[in-house]
Amino acid sequence: MVRIFSLLLAGALALLYIWKVRPWMRVWGTQGDEATRPLPGDEAVPEAMASYTRAITINAPPETVFPWLVQMGLNRGGFYSYDALDNEGKPSATSIVPELQALKVGDRIMLDRKTAMTVTHLNPPRAMVWAMPDTPVELGLTASMSMAFVLQPRDTDRSRLLARIRGRLRGLLSQPYFYLLFEWVDFVMHRKQLLGIKERAEAQHRSSEVSNERASRAQT
Repeated sequence: MVRIFSLLLAGALALLYIWKVRPWMRVWGTQGDEATRPLPGDEAVPEAMASYTRAITINAPPETVFPWLVQMGLNRGGFYSYDALDNEGKPSATSIVPELQALKVGDRIMLDRKTAMTVTHLNPPRAMVWAMPDTPVELGLTASMSMAFVLQPRDTDRSRLLARIRGRLRGLLSQPYFYLLFEWVDFVMHRKQLLGIKERAEAQHRSSEVSNERASRAQT
């Protein structure tokens, strides 16, 4: 009886994940057609195993948010996520680093010491795309991936940040690795990254507003 109950529980949890949890993870934070609309970089991985689009509203204009995106990367500004896992334990930047702002198409962004993506699209302050063609990774797998960050203005001082990851793995263990490990890790790290960008950009915007207000008062 206990074994039957355990099997039924496991089956119910699996169905819950497939029908509810996984779809929610794939489109966390999106509104309307944001998860399905074409974005720059979609063409980089045309036969993706999966595409994840997540989004967040940031109380700061795109001009304030975009510099935080430009300086991301290992040995750059970090990734604003869980630094112990994706930035070798180094704290991600909490301010804009001027010397990291001269990003251009063709530049390489290191994800770790062995894996790099290339900037394939850069349209300040609206969009940035990184892409990686078929590249050997762990467990004898080959990976292709694109990451798009798209900013859309809302009102005069708010933005919608859409972040899309498209990926494909090739190799014997590609299916279990992708669906049983990558999806969970990607969601946790990606969500934290968006929240980290929001926190930093909003703090900078508030500080700028306070400074502007003080300067205005000083002139009157």
